[in-house]
Amino acid sequence: MDGCARSRAIVASAQLQDTARSGGGFNPLDHHPAFIWILFHLLQECARHVGPLDMVGELGRVSNVLVTATR
Repeated sequence: MDGCARSRAIVASAQLQDTARSGGGFNPLDHHPAFIWILFHLLQECARHVGPLDMVGELGRVSNVLVTATR
């Protein structure tokens, strides 16, 4: 199963109020966040990284136009 299909299966099988299990990044005595918080945090992280990538893409398009224009 590819990563996207596995992620979709996990999201489909869980309830938003489910909490994370111990292990991985969560110790037994730590607070275990709800699944909705984990999904929202993931969305925030993706959004943070898309902005800089968008700027890099824009710079690439601008430099391509400038190089083409100077030829």
